[in-house]
Amino acid sequence: MDELKQNTGAKNFVGIEKSDKLNRFYLRIIALTYPIVGVFAILPIGWATDQTLQPTDLSLNQAKGMSFDANFLHGQKVDLAAFEHGNPTTAGDHRVSIFVNDKPRGRFLISFLPYSDKPQGYAYPCFTLATLQQLGIEVESVARDNSVVNSCRALDQWIPQGRSHYESSDFILQLTVAQKYFRPQKPGEIRPERWEQGSNIAFIDYNVDGYSQRVSSLNKSGTTQQKTLSFGSLLGINLEGWRLRYRQISRKVQNASWRYHGQSAYAEHDITPLRSQFRVGDTWSSGEVFDSVTFRGAQLRSDHRMLSSTLRSYTPHFSGIAETNANVTLWQQGRLVQQTSVPAGPFDIDSPSVGGYGGDYTMVIDEADGRKRVFIIPNSAPPLILNKSVIKYEVDIGKIDQTAILRSPYFIQANLFYGLTENYTLYTGTQVANGYQGIALGNALNTFLGGIAITGNISQEKSTKQKFKSKGGRVNLSYSKYLLDTQTSINASVDRVVSGNYRTLNQSSYEQGGLGYGIYPAVKQRVSLSIGQPITESFSVNLSASTYHYKKRATSYQYSLSMNKQFTSYSLGAVLSRSQSYSGVNDNTLMLSLNIPFGRGSERKPIFDSLYSTYSHDNDGTNTLQHNINGHYGEENALVYGLGLNSEKVKQGKINNGVQANIAYNSSQGQYSTSFSRNRSHQQYSLSANGSVVAHSAGVIAGRQLGNNPFAIIYAEGAQGAKISNGHGATINRGGYGILPSLTPYQENRVAVNPEGLPLTVTLEENEATVIPRMGAAVKVKMKTQTGKPYLLKVRDRQQKLFAMMSQLFTERSPHLALVSQAGRAFVQGWDPEREALFIRDSVTNETCQISVDQDLIEQAKKISDEIIYKEVSCQ
Repeated sequence: MDELKQNTGAKNFVGIEKSDKLNRFYLRIIALTYPIVGVFAILPIGWATDQTLQPTDLSLNQAKGMSFDANFLHGQKVDLAAFEHGNPTTAGDHRVSIFVNDKPRGRFLISFLPYSDKPQGYAYPCFTLATLQQLGIEVESVARDNSVVNSCRALDQWIPQGRSHYESSDFILQLTVAQKYFRPQKPGEIRPERWEQGSNIAFIDYNVDGYSQRVSSLNKSGTTQQKTLSFGSLLGINLEGWRLRYRQISRKVQNASWRYHGQSAYAEHDITPLRSQFRVGDTWSSGEVFDSVTFRGAQLRSDHRMLSSTLRSYTPHFSGIAETNANVTLWQQGRLVQQTSVPAGPFDIDSPSVGGYGGDYTMVIDEADGRKRVFIIPNSAPPLILNKSVIKYEVDIGKIDQTAILRSPYFIQANLFYGLTENYTLYTGTQVANGYQGIALGNALNTFLGGIAITGNISQEKSTKQKFKSKGGRVNLSYSKYLLDTQTSINASVDRVVSGNYRTLNQSSYEQGGLGYGIYPAVKQRVSLSIGQPITESFSVNLSASTYHYKKRATSYQYSLSMNKQFTSYSLGAVLSRSQSYSGVNDNTLMLSLNIPFGRGSERKPIFDSLYSTYSHDNDGTNTLQHNINGHYGEENALVYGLGLNSEKVKQGKINNGVQANIAYNSSQGQYSTSFSRNRSHQQYSLSANGSVVAHSAGVIAGRQLGNNPFAIIYAEGAQGAKISNGHGATINRGGYGILPSLTPYQENRVAVNPEGLPLTVTLEENEATVIPRMGAAVKVKMKTQTGKPYLLKVRDRQQKLFAMMSQLFTERSPHLALVSQAGRAFVQGWDPEREALFIRDSVTNETCQISVDQDLIEQAKKISDEIIYKEVSCQ
């Protein structure tokens, strides 16, 4: 006992001494119960070692069929043998969701071939080698002749013991392969094999804008009138993976001839192994390391949209406040980028034609009363942080093509970024041109204090005229931070020349071209700051500021403070702005706004849905008061309109009252708008139209603007008028085609057609698809439809007895047209009684007969257009 205490380590141990009789009793009990105990002891071991039965094992077991007891169906006994091999699947192409080893792989268009050893109407999925690669399934050894590579085979003919099961009710195709044939993929990764090149097409985007302005002096000293007309277009051709683009804008000013501004012409192609884009023609370098340069040549740059974790390129946001119906133009490096007309009030410009060329933007607002306001929009890339081990690069070579230079030197530029860790990125770059050299080195950090990027630039140039060298250095600091606790967003950038006589490549080209600094003075320091701060859920404050310190020029700056307060039934806003151009012109403005929505809590939609009033005061002593009522009509705001009254009081002048109006129509073929305003001192009107025209293999389609983004060409036969989901009002046209613009490249995009409102003669058998387009691709999507008069037939046999349930109606063209339901009824569509024979196979006797069609049914089909035709028919 003491030894047992030591072995167990127990402090308190109670021992029981047993007699020999008691011990013999225990042995008898153990001997009698041993077989039972042994069984219960062994069974759990057997259960643990037995392979767990998976739900898919039953569905994937194709060797054994399933039988159904027809006695559970009331009425006549019917033959259910047709369902012993699962639900029948017709041969043809089906759009299905595929799972490989229970891992989703997306939606695919899969061909189904008929079985040779099963009843008619059964089909199995077949796969090409390319489809298996898209699914991440590796095939070990395949003869590389075209007959094998392009053949469509069952899964087990490609992969040993590969199995497939199609759930037709949910359009789900389950595939099971051995793990060694299956390539796992990272979350969010889409393999390049699934990227769609699209079809060969040609298209043109157009934007026409006409603006007329007449300003009269209140003291009747004279009248000035100006009319401008602009036509911008983007011509695109997609040909075997190449994307050819040509963008231009032409402008005519009154009493002057047309001026043509050719903006860019280039050809582009994906370099998939490098996850890059190759472009040749007119293009621009990125502004991430050096100031952007517009040039004509060749460019190879990585495209992170092709990666699972994409880094989208930075695009500036253009917004402002028009005090009247104004004309807004955007300029960059002396080039006209865009012209558009905007109604009075706040505006935002986010157009496909904006972007590129590099450098800061100049936004000019021409008010209807003749005033002109000029703003500089900073275009600095934000701090750039790459994921660990991610490489980003760019190589440019060509001839500089700037507006304000007389001589265009050749140059080479190369940039390289590398994600050293998850929070630290190094980058460098170099620029070399005739008489110019530039080097840059920088790093970007992601810290708890925010994202920080520091870039140092050194330049050295040799003047061809004065034969001397000049050197200089510049430092750029960028910062961004979002404070989660206070929901504060901060973005700041400082760019300063720190030593010597630093020149960018653009400035060097201007000087050597004999134009000095041209329209862009040399900047010694540039600072920009923007802060957004919500005070409460209904009150927010935003601050933006930028300053430019030039050489031999006055400092320019722009400050803007805006506040917005939401109340239950209205909202208030205030904007205080102050600016000064490098020529010394000041512009100070205070604007107050009131917005009152109408119709809240009412089931009836009012004609006008909001009242927007503003009051503004500037440093010239001009006071302006405006009242605008706005409304919209139709689905997806097809018609947008507004009416307004305005009152203007110039310093030491009389009050000038006026009216203004605007209306815009958004259709599936484009957008059209017009505006008008008039008072004692001015009169203004404008007309605008934009859209696109696409030419493809089956015809021509008109639609909304496309830009350089990928888009889908949808074909749904007979579905005229059906709305395209997320298509901004796009619909299917008379020929069955429609356009869905603005798809996201290299990502899954849902393409859907809403069947609501279609006539009874059209049924959408498929109304949704998933596409993964390459950049700029035009992807064709075919939606299956069933067209024809709808019939509800009551079918009898030769003895005038109703056919039993599950009896099958078919034609030579459609082997699975319909099934008979209760009371001998069957819904049939896609059958022409005048030209096509209709047959029925009895589910009880399995006999087949032809349905007798009389002249009355044929006449009804000709007369009735959008109603279900009811008819009682019988076998011949």
